[in-house]
Amino acid sequence: MGDAGSERAATADELQRMLALFDQAMAAGAIGLGSSTFENHNGSGGIPVPSRLADDDEFRAFAGVLAKHGRGMIQATCGDRTGIAFLEELAAICERPMIYCPLLDYPTRPERAPGIARACAEARGRGRAVYTQASCQPLNMDFTLLNAYPMITIEPWPTRGDKGHHARTFADPTFRAAFKDNVGAPKGGRIFNGTWHLVEVSLSPTQPELETRSIAEIARERGQDPVDVFLDIGLADDLATIFTAKLLNVDETRVGQLLADDGNLVSLSDAGAHLTLFCDAGYAMYFLGRWVRQLGRFTLPHAIRKLTCDVADVYGILDRGRLTPGAWADMILFDPERIGISKPRRIADLPAGATRLVRSAPGLDGVWVNGRSVFDGADYTRETPGQVLRAFSATAPRLAMPTARAA
Repeated sequence: MGDAGSERAATADELQRMLALFDQAMAAGAIGLGSSTFENHNGSGGIPVPSRLADDDEFRAFAGVLAKHGRGMIQATCGDRTGIAFLEELAAICERPMIYCPLLDYPTRPERAPGIARACAEARGRGRAVYTQASCQPLNMDFTLLNAYPMITIEPWPTRGDKGHHARTFADPTFRAAFKDNVGAPKGGRIFNGTWHLVEVSLSPTQPELETRSIAEIARERGQDPVDVFLDIGLADDLATIFTAKLLNVDETRVGQLLADDGNLVSLSDAGAHLTLFCDAGYAMYFLGRWVRQLGRFTLPHAIRKLTCDVADVYGILDRGRLTPGAWADMILFDPERIGISKPRRIADLPAGATRLVRSAPGLDGVWVNGRSVFDGADYTRETPGQVLRAFSATAPRLAMPTARAA
């Protein structure tokens, strides 16, 4: 559709061409369809990603192609427009699993995630394979006022313009007044709703004494509105301040309740989509270190099952997720007393010197893929034993998965 994909839904002819491509992809061994209707998913300049403009009939048509092949699944990052009832409808069309993601606990909407999980469980009770993709980690995001992803869906935050334009905007009292009104009114799936006590100054070139302190704390000390403090700090640093927002999944009591439900698959890493803002890679190591060793919320066997065969079974990935005769030998070796995940660190190894965030896994002593070592505990080996997966189970996953009680 070219640029029109970010402006309108597909025409009947365009949809037929897309369906033909999807049919070819499934015939070649694709696992299914991935999409997004999430309101925060925008491209350069705040332009919506094209999938956000797809209408519901387009999704129904894709589900019809999946039905033809009798295997695979649909996974979508869902905004408020996409409810569990619609995913259940799609599951009825294609008789394959629907994966809602991400399931995250919103500090300002504590009822949201349990309601989604409950609706999925009810759908499974009616024979429809609807699951969620849940995160076991807090969602923290590093940003500056020039790439403030948590703010871009809050009007009238600027999504275009250079540094000079942004600086003038942030200093404008009219902008500040409008932004204060909107940020203080929680809205839909918006990931930031004025929780200034969860936004910290991580790096300030001119005000290092503010580092590690929250915007709410600084605002109380100064007797100012948090929005003014937030913007003033950034302007004083020529928009170079790095802020860290603890956005979602910060209440471990509520998150633990979500993770204990086996209908919520522990499998969320975002695949590097926001690699300059956060790094959720290593979620499995975090699960083993934080939820098993430190909190004692899950036994080690239970945690391993949730990270391996539960996910492989629902996705229909054959001969993986268990160490059994005839299965592929995908394994890790870890020390239960040390396993965990490091803090993010920033490296500049992308084109044009761009940076990304990476993490390491202390206590991870080895990784094997298809029985061959790819990581020896210190560095990657030269082995490349991976394969493109082209075969997936056509057997429906377990629908009435029990909610196991953690030890």
